[in-house]
Amino acid sequence: MKNMFRMIDKSSGLWLSNQVQFGFFGKQIRHSKDQEINQAIGIQDKKYIDMFEADFLKVERNETNFSSGFERSNTGKIMTQHELDYLLIRLNISDVLSVDYDIFMFKDNKPLTDREFFYKNTSDEYLKSNVSEQRLANIQDIHCEHDVDIRFIQYLSTKKVVEVIGNVYENKDIVDLIKNNV
Repeated sequence: MKNMFRMIDKSSGLWLSNQVQFGFFGKQIRHSKDQEINQAIGIQDKKYIDMFEADFLKVERNETNFSSGFERSNTGKIMTQHELDYLLIRLNISDVLSVDYDIFMFKDNKPLTDREFFYKNTSDEYLKSNVSEQRLANIQDIHCEHDVDIRFIQYLSTKKVVEVIGNVYENKDIVDLIKNNV
């Protein structure tokens, strides 16, 4: 079994290797603290691009994606219910043989907040009288779903609805937006 890796120098932003193959637990990759190694997760997007840790994936709510049966999935139903434009998935750097990711929901090119997700169509008066002050203080953050189940990413891949749009190193604007609001 072969694994693919890529390595970036975080200080310069230069890719030092791209999709270098090493035998599974075979060769050790030496790197400095300024270099980050990302492993491929073994799944490709709708354009057959390999997905790596630290990648951003996008799932758009459009006619093409929703003609594949995806609209009947839980995720498709949530996208329809909240009238989302797209999902942004960040593949996190995780332990060997696991995939850890966060899902952010976007409507009108803005991330959905907890308030919009959990309390859609709920008046402020109702919230003030029925939701704790602590919970109310936290509901303005960007809504984020966290998961470690690779089957969801595999499902998106088989339905051909997911696309790699970049990574955390080359998309600082997305990273800053998420970091400042989560």
